[in-house]
Amino acid sequence: MVATLFGVSAPDITKARVLELGSAEGRNIIPSPILCPVLILPAVDFSPSSISRGQALVNQLGLKNIDLRTMNILDINKELGQFDYIICHGVYSWVPEQVKAKILRLIAEQLSENGLAYISYNCYPGWHVRDISRYLMLYHTTQFSDAKLQLHQARALMDFVAQNATQRDKPLPKDCAGGGHYHPRD
Repeated sequence: MVATLFGVSAPDITKARVLELGSAEGRNIIPSPILCPVLILPAVDFSPSSISRGQALVNQLGLKNIDLRTMNILDINKELGQFDYIICHGVYSWVPEQVKAKILRLIAEQLSENGLAYISYNCYPGWHVRDISRYLMLYHTTQFSDAKLQLHQARALMDFVAQNATQRDKPLPKDCAGGGHYHPRD
């Protein structure tokens, strides 16, 4: 979408090869093959336990076109192929310089001619706002074992938060409006 807004012709997402670097459990990329069953999606992460949990979810959903791999970004080579999209969300900010350099080399060497790369750069203090939403959803969905129900509940929770974000059960204390700090115990 952003590429289109800037006049860049993006590869057809329904036929694309997409690589996600630092996929963790794959929860960022797993919805994609549900929406576009033609996509071929390798996703890599250094954590075997994260990939194992992600693979369990892929199996539970019956997805055949996503390949979660335990792999160090530094070990990725041209054998993995060319990609129309390379996604690196929430990784670049926190990895050593050699890994950052490898991510940029992968994009230069393994992105298709008209391919697009997305690298998010998350840092604090601004990242705390996203963390709040993430932790709310993780906490709320732990009580559900079914992946589809977890996804539904996460969306429902965010809808609830969005609808109620400006409503308050009680007004903020007067000192809060004047630059003071509001503590829940107040």
